[in-house]
Amino acid sequence: MRSTDKIYKGRSSRSNDNCYVEQKNYSIVRQNVGYFRYDTEEEVYYLNRLYAYLRLYANFFQPVMKMTEKKRIGSKVQKKHDDIKTPYQRLLESSYVSEVQRARNKAL
Repeated sequence: MRSTDKIYKGRSSRSNDNCYVEQKNYSIVRQNVGYFRYDTEEEVYYLNRLYAYLRLYANFFQPVMKMTEKKRIGSKVQKKHDDIKTPYQRLLESSYVSEVQRARNKAL
């Protein structure tokens, strides 16, 4: 991974992911690393080590409020949100995750 690569990338064929990606890059990467360009091998090594911890911090300890519904009533937009949970909690509740993957994540 080069130092200029982003931790969070948008999903393919999803043109509306970019704002979410940029928000996460600021709240996680930019606040911890800053806006400097890191080019040397040593800098990339330390950034990758830091990213490994930031990934765990963001997925296990940073709760996210997920929007479940959005509807327009006249000129106003009404939004409904799910309960605040971490990405890890949402993963464990998902029906798409196998028991093997759940066990591996619980061990992590």
